[in-house]
Amino acid sequence: MALPASRPWAELQHDLLVSIMTRVGAPDLLSGGAPRACSSWRAAARDPLAWRRVDLRDWAALTSGRRAAGPGPSSSRISVHAALAGILQVAATLAEGRIEAVLLPDFADEDHLLFLAER
Repeated sequence: MALPASRPWAELQHDLLVSIMTRVGAPDLLSGGAPRACSSWRAAARDPLAWRRVDLRDWAALTSGRRAAGPGPSSSRISVHAALAGILQVAATLAEGRIEAVLLPDFADEDHLLFLAER
């Protein structure tokens, strides 16, 4: 019995890829994992509709491999508040004003909320 012909993931319709990207989650979208797969995945990951709901609660996943604040003095490290502000900037830019919900880490403060409110 012959197997049905497979269809490459890169050839999926854009709307379906955007739907998939909404389920991938911000850590993978921001780290470049899924967007690096191919040009159609990159386009779907950059679609503002993929950024309507942004879950940033998993701070460890968001900052793995990045130079977020850690123990000890270091000029190459940035504070978690500055790192979150940078991530919010990227998410707000990609969403193009279409963010409907943002789930923030516990340490987020009013400055982060004001930033989002102004977008």
